[in-house]
Amino acid sequence: MMKEVRVVKLLEFNIPGVLVGKEVIDKNSARVGVCMGILLDLKTKVFYLLVGGKDYMLKVPVDAIADINDKFIRIDINVAYEGASSKDVDRIIKLLQLEVLLLSRIFSLSTNKRFGKISLSEPIDIARLFNLI
Repeated sequence: MMKEVRVVKLLEFNIPGVLVGKEVIDKNSARVGVCMGILLDLKTKVFYLLVGGKDYMLKVPVDAIADINDKFIRIDINVAYEGASSKDVDRIIKLLQLEVLLLSRIFSLSTNKRFGKISLSEPIDIARLFNLI
């Protein structure tokens, strides 16, 4: 019998946003990876940061966040990881932007709303794509 999984992945309208798309560093300022989303475990009602690195994904409890600034999310725990390079960070951010673009296109097809040109060299604001704001 299959185990039932009750996890929801949450994104933000802006990539990078308040959390999603920001670099995650540990308490020693070593780069862990990039926040790829927020996970909500519906069974335990616990929120996690989904952190993507070089070749891995980590679930970090949200209560482990020590500080958030314009560029980084500092976590106050040590996790086993292989440090992500700046190329890894750029690659992950591009993947996040492409994910938002794909979701935008799906939304556009299902609602018959059209959106303007998108440049992946700039932060994506999904609300502006559909002239919502």
